[in-house]
Amino acid sequence: MKAINKLKYIGIALLGFMLQSCEKDMEELASQNPNSPESLKSEWFLTSAEKEFMDNMWDEWINARTGMFYAQYWSATAYTEESRYRIRESVNRTFWRAFYSSLIDLEEAKSLAQQEEGTQNKIAIANIMKAWAFHVMSDQYGALPLMDALNPDILSPSYDSQEAVYDEILAMLEMAVNNLDETGESYGSGDLIYGGDPTMWKKFANSLRLRVALRMADVNDAKASAVFTAVANDPSNIMGSNSDNALFPYQTANPNNNPINENAKTRTDFAVSETMVSYMDSLNDPRLAIYARPAVNTGTYIGLEYGLSNAQATAIPNDDVSLPGEAVEAANAPGIYMLYSEVCFMMAEAHARGWGVTGSGPQWFEDGIRSSMEFWGVSDQAAIDSYVMEQGFNDGDWKNVIGTQKWLALYMQGLQGWYEFTRLDFKKVTGEDLIMLPAAGSMDPELSGIFPQRMTYPDEEYTLNEANVLGAGAELSSGDSKASKLWWDVF
Repeated sequence: MKAINKLKYIGIALLGFMLQSCEKDMEELASQNPNSPESLKSEWFLTSAEKEFMDNMWDEWINARTGMFYAQYWSATAYTEESRYRIRESVNRTFWRAFYSSLIDLEEAKSLAQQEEGTQNKIAIANIMKAWAFHVMSDQYGALPLMDALNPDILSPSYDSQEAVYDEILAMLEMAVNNLDETGESYGSGDLIYGGDPTMWKKFANSLRLRVALRMADVNDAKASAVFTAVANDPSNIMGSNSDNALFPYQTANPNNNPINENAKTRTDFAVSETMVSYMDSLNDPRLAIYARPAVNTGTYIGLEYGLSNAQATAIPNDDVSLPGEAVEAANAPGIYMLYSEVCFMMAEAHARGWGVTGSGPQWFEDGIRSSMEFWGVSDQAAIDSYVMEQGFNDGDWKNVIGTQKWLALYMQGLQGWYEFTRLDFKKVTGEDLIMLPAAGSMDPELSGIFPQRMTYPDEEYTLNEANVLGAGAELSSGDSKASKLWWDVF
């Protein structure tokens, strides 16, 4: 493993102290100098990776201006270029760098764990995070450097096909689950997601296996169904309630508050899209009052049309439209790795595909809606019951029925909402389009009349790793373009 420079070691140590100080005796901390730590701990690198992954995926750039726009949860109140599919290459570059940097932290955590108690569980947990990260990256770009990526002796890592990346992710997750010892030593407070609990990590890892399997269902049904059913037929293997959610616990003050909160302190860049507001309003969805604020000037929920020009957007006063809800912009709003509601909708889809998993499709569908309501704090049980009764499960139209409700439940998980739309191409259950093309048109000439299917590779890959990135681009249907479909997207 490539040595990390001294400044990064110091930064990791400081982060470990800051985020874990509430769990430690202050006298012990006072006796240690984080600027010259006597020994590094694997949990500090896990802490760093968990926070850096979420900070970079949840910020105003990747989450808001990419995921939340492409999934059409939000619209831009100004600077509308991203909502019209023109990216800022510096943002794309930063996302790529940040994820690979955090992957290096995980490798260092694994290396240090070899010298500590709880080695087996610590390595398994780091590998689950590694699999999660590669899955996000692969669904963002397609083929990736994976096998060679973290080898310091390889300066120009080759790209593995997305199919190969998926195979490796599934193998990593299966091995990690098999290696988790639910009675053994593990991480403690340094694991900010589950406190090192092997049982919880097993449920998260297995639920991720369901997500990976389902994404590849249309291109390899036999393998997808085999992986899915092997995991899902024992419900104790997977998330079973909102208490199992994989969340990052943001705090109330900078630099540990939710990145969306930090942006909202000084700027009003985002309004809830007309797409979402009008659809939720038509369904009498009680989550609307949580997802959005009423427009100041009318006291009603008014979405902002998606993909306006800068001139059109800035001509609309912010007080005339619904801004994101207080709960989603709260300083301590958690970052989401995965929710139980997604597991429920995946189980419902498996039933619709005829995979023969436990339970019933309609019940899993209902459980997905109810668990989403619970997570977002909807307390009116009568409103929930009424809503559930109106959302009938229909095997014959499952892509639209499950797709739209899953999209609503994935709110704030912008990237996942976008990936699910490109996979299912869902519409309203009435057959009308839900996701709309930008009102002012695309600013990417390769996306005329179509939605983004992926992100292009960062520009610096063409400087640092030209031969390999050119080879990866050549394998795509339209080259290295946002119009090229991912491996698993065959419809």
